[in-house]
Amino acid sequence: MARNISLITGEIYHIFNRGVEKREIFSRDIDYLRLLVVLALVNNETAGHLHLERIFKDGQHSELSKMFAKKINEDERLVEILAWCLMPNHFHLLLRQIKDDGISILMHRAQNSHSHYFNKVYKRTGALFGGPFKAVHVADDVQYTHASRYIHINPLELFDPLWKERGYTKDKAGAEKFLREYKWSSLPEYLGISTHFLGLVDKGPVMDYFDNSSEEYWKFLMEWINDEHNGQHSELSILR
Repeated sequence: MARNISLITGEIYHIFNRGVEKREIFSRDIDYLRLLVVLALVNNETAGHLHLERIFKDGQHSELSKMFAKKINEDERLVEILAWCLMPNHFHLLLRQIKDDGISILMHRAQNSHSHYFNKVYKRTGALFGGPFKAVHVADDVQYTHASRYIHINPLELFDPLWKERGYTKDKAGAEKFLREYKWSSLPEYLGISTHFLGLVDKGPVMDYFDNSSEEYWKFLMEWINDEHNGQHSELSILR
């Protein structure tokens, strides 16, 4: 799978991809949950060929959720997952590569597994994703805090499809409530209002920039949403 840029060990990247022809890649809660579990399971050097179908029987939400409680051998991790967000037809990940080729290995495993599962369950054939995943290098702490913000406010397009074009959302209270309650994002873990997927994300590198204050991080997100004079910004134009 060809990369659009070289992926260097120790560096941070914003990784994203969408469904072919912008089609859905998640239709039900179980689809979202399954991909998160796959990301947790295959983020190690020894994952190999897992018999994933045996632990992904339709509807077993509680069994899938237990996978996040398993102890992860940090020495074997391929990447650190710093932030994530899953949307109906695309996903975003903020990853630091720990092992050489770690991001490519993780994404190859995760996308192949999800494609095989999705095609089997929904009785379809052919490619699910619109080509190889994309990667944007995040050079410093200022950039990765902004990348995390972009990832965490991405669900607003479900709440207000035109908010990016305007540069702000008209219903600020509704937007804030929607983001706090959107469960397919690492934001609830960042804000300390959920620990459901806490074992998946390493929020330390981003939160250290805000002195580990969830209140300060939330203010950082709201600065963008509440500013009606922002207009279109480059961080909002990464994936359309």
